[in-house]
Amino acid sequence: MPVQGTKNQGPGNLPAGLLSLIPFLVVLMSWLIWRQQLPDQLTTQWSGSEPTTEQPTVVVVIVCLGVTLVAGLIALISGFAPVNESDSARPFLIGGMISGIVTGAWFVLASLGLAGESAIGRPVGWGLLALLAAGFGFLPFFVAHKAITDETDDTYEINAASVGATEAIAWSGRTVAPTFIVIAIGAIGGAAALAGISGAGGWDGAALSSVVVLGVLAVFSVIFAAVRVSVDRRGIRVVSLTTGIPLKTITPNRVAQVHVTNVNPLSWGGWGYRLMPGKSAIIIRGGEGISVTLTNDKEFVVTVTDADTGAEVLAGLVGAGRS
Repeated sequence: MPVQGTKNQGPGNLPAGLLSLIPFLVVLMSWLIWRQQLPDQLTTQWSGSEPTTEQPTVVVVIVCLGVTLVAGLIALISGFAPVNESDSARPFLIGGMISGIVTGAWFVLASLGLAGESAIGRPVGWGLLALLAAGFGFLPFFVAHKAITDETDDTYEINAASVGATEAIAWSGRTVAPTFIVIAIGAIGGAAALAGISGAGGWDGAALSSVVVLGVLAVFSVIFAAVRVSVDRRGIRVVSLTTGIPLKTITPNRVAQVHVTNVNPLSWGGWGYRLMPGKSAIIIRGGEGISVTLTNDKEFVVTVTDADTGAEVLAGLVGAGRS
């Protein structure tokens, strides 16, 4: 079965990664310049032209700095990776758009705070400006190199004679996702900062909800920061290396076909444990992965380094178990 592979086009996208840090630096520098003039509270929500919700300026600053820093670091880490994945430029686009929106929102809120009473009636137009700031994401995206795809045939036949009945054979591979590590650090830091601020000034529903969401995000990111995929006579197993939690086990008698596939996380709706009608996946990064078609016609995909060897070993073990 032909699947999409990629050719390595270069050492990485470091310039695009560095560009992605610009929003963080802009927010930081503007805050340092304005910090003496900004009010203690910034309006964050309006009803028509009337302000309805305010947040402490320090909370707004921490959130904006945190989001732009995490997005920038993810892009920077991606910039060090070789250009060998079909979606290698997309993290720069997505991260840049998020950072651009947050930076635009920061300038809107800060500018309205500096303008004081004269800002009433202006938020709608300024909000549009914040959304337009998402266009920043196209700058690192166009700077980044794009991978070139090619067609490879990586389907493995399940052959009963490929592995002896008593032959000891096993394979394991692992995938580490620096992106999840950075997200976990950012989420833990953000939750700690919000908890500290709320503890000093009094908790409210928004602060508590934010801490809970950040905590869940941190746990999720830690689980999928690194996984090990192992293949032996018990089948294929996926385990979280950071927590030891088993994520997936498929026994040989449930395997109908094995092949290597090129995984695009966006086509699965993102990263982590993905569930779709008739198929599921554990997506740690884009690129090569093992695809297992089950006897009930369902499909399971997991991204892992050296997927070719893992798929070949699994096909051989499944064939040996049927001999």
